[in-house]
Amino acid sequence: MNASFLVSPSLRGWFAASELAPHIETFVERLVRDGYSCRTAANHVDSVAHFARWMSRTRLKVERLDEGAIQRFLDRHLPRCDCPPPVHRNRRDLSAGCHLLLRVLRDQGIVPAPMAKTDHVKEELCRFDEHMRCARGLCEGTWRSFRLRRDQGDCALHGVVARAFRTRLGPHDEVADE
Repeated sequence: MNASFLVSPSLRGWFAASELAPHIETFVERLVRDGYSCRTAANHVDSVAHFARWMSRTRLKVERLDEGAIQRFLDRHLPRCDCPPPVHRNRRDLSAGCHLLLRVLRDQGIVPAPMAKTDHVKEELCRFDEHMRCARGLCEGTWRSFRLRRDQGDCALHGVVARAFRTRLGPHDEVADE
């Protein structure tokens, strides 16, 4: 589907001047493929046009787009928005459109996936599991039984690893016993 069909003529310039311009066609195709009605898809596209204008004005690169950027747009720009009409100012609609865009860009590999919070204890336990399976030859059944007990909190190893991390990382880093 041609994206210009869903983009208001007065908002086309906002896309053309933004880094989102090469991605709008794919965004529209996704909306159509996912079964959005023409009206809802047009609302999402108009919302993304507003976001595209803000991205251009703040010089936000598409590769730096994330949930935090969307939140700044909604929290800082929207309350004092002076963008010319026709522009969407409904927070819920803008949020939905921007998050759909982010999902499409992530699916395409344009925007990286969000960084997961690091749980140092779980990381160490995963490395230990890998070591036990690969280097020490722990069989799958024993490994599965050990993981089940550990995940249920019956394994003392978790506490040992947590205490070791506290000693190694110091008192300022939080590592919780589970």
